[in-house]
Amino acid sequence: MATILAADIGGTSSRFGLFTIESGGTLSLERTDIFETADAESFSDLVSRVSELDIDIDNVDTAVFAVPGAVNRGVFVSMPNVTWNIDLEKSSNKFYQEKLTLINDFKAQAYATRTEAIRDAKKIKTGQAVEDATVAVVGAGTGLGHAAVTMGAPGRITAVASEMGHIAFSFIGEEEEAFHAFLRKKLSIPYGYGDLVVTGPGLSHIHEFLTGERLEPKEVSERAEPRVMEWFSRFYGRAARHYALAVVAQGGVYIAGGVAAKNPSFVDCDAFRNEFVLSPTYGYLLEKIPVWLNRNEKSGLWGAGYLGAQKLDLVS
Repeated sequence: MATILAADIGGTSSRFGLFTIESGGTLSLERTDIFETADAESFSDLVSRVSELDIDIDNVDTAVFAVPGAVNRGVFVSMPNVTWNIDLEKSSNKFYQEKLTLINDFKAQAYATRTEAIRDAKKIKTGQAVEDATVAVVGAGTGLGHAAVTMGAPGRITAVASEMGHIAFSFIGEEEEAFHAFLRKKLSIPYGYGDLVVTGPGLSHIHEFLTGERLEPKEVSERAEPRVMEWFSRFYGRAARHYALAVVAQGGVYIAGGVAAKNPSFVDCDAFRNEFVLSPTYGYLLEKIPVWLNRNEKSGLWGAGYLGAQKLDLVS
């Protein structure tokens, strides 16, 4: 039996989990704990709190931490909404040097689709997944995350991270183009992108554009103004369609992230579904792709744990 330390580090909170895995490849989550990220003065300070859990990190077989942002060579990341960076190469700590790997948080969400983390995922669009085809994960929170998981060679699962939330978003029709102009002017940017549209902050931008009123994302959700909700759901469906086509996700699409987890009606609605299949060329393909909503808050841990097991050659 091997042990794996996993973490899902976010701008608000950081979740840690200890997994065990048998030689047959059965991954089991033994315990989880949460710390406030902002309470830590550095990455080392955050990791030191794991000792409070009576976990000897030097004796775990491997560790994988999921982090927001683009990860460089598995050892460095500059995280949005966190005041410190992570740079494993600058530390002489044996645990950092020999056992710890960093991965993008949505790459972990992609690996999670190979685990029991998706056991209770709700199908929100019908379709037929193609066996061993690429699976996409899209999720709105503070940012818009994307990742995909596919079969590599020879028969090994491979997850691919993406920063698609930072490419130009598509706007259709005069009203949407007016919203685009509103974003560019308000934020002094050359173009609007997914992180500004299909996210919590995006929800506030849409509400302000349509009503003239500035509210926090939570207040917009509570207000539930029908037109605002329809616009956001339509944009969410478009973002999911963009990525499904980008990676040809015939294995299906999973919706993750805090926005839909807290407000399932944003994606479990006709505005989302109709936009998802809207394509002059590949509508027939999109019609066949199933979409699930995964509200499991521990998915990032499961994905990190899966990669840890893969590093130990205990899963494919």
